[in-house]
Amino acid sequence: MVVRDDVDEFLGSLAVTVKQLFADRPDYLVQLMDVRRILESEVVLRLATLGRPIREVEAALAQMATAATAGDQSAFTDGDAAFHLALVRAVGNQILNVLYDNLFSIIVDIIRVSSRVPPKSLAEGFAEHEDIYRLIIRGDAAGAVAAIRDQIDRSSDYLGVILANAALQRRESNR
Repeated sequence: MVVRDDVDEFLGSLAVTVKQLFADRPDYLVQLMDVRRILESEVVLRLATLGRPIREVEAALAQMATAATAGDQSAFTDGDAAFHLALVRAVGNQILNVLYDNLFSIIVDIIRVSSRVPPKSLAEGFAEHEDIYRLIIRGDAAGAVAAIRDQIDRSSDYLGVILANAALQRRESNR
């Protein structure tokens, strides 16, 4: 029986393989959103049972609020990504952190791309995230899970629109 003692390196190479698959199969991006929904739903469920403040999440929300006020889409997206990463890290599971960290660059790319599609304002996007956090702090596990799933589902829908448009453009350019 062979046992690896390089979990970080192994998961890093797995992330590279996954990135290569995403380049060849854009539908994998939609599947990654499903993985995010599964992971982050469990994350907010666990955090809501604790019902305690999380400084890193609050810092990400502050960044998002400042960016929303300034109309800075790029800074808002950075805050959005930091919000989700802080939630995952707050659970304190090292293996989950390594796994999520290795997928994080792809997740950030998805957040950046999908944030271009919705007709909602940055203020509305901030309110969604603030609501998720408020539900966690209040200890409303069911509400927090529903809110994070809804938010990720909408992002997944936006990503689907982008992928469909890209496929249409490829077909038209091949004519």
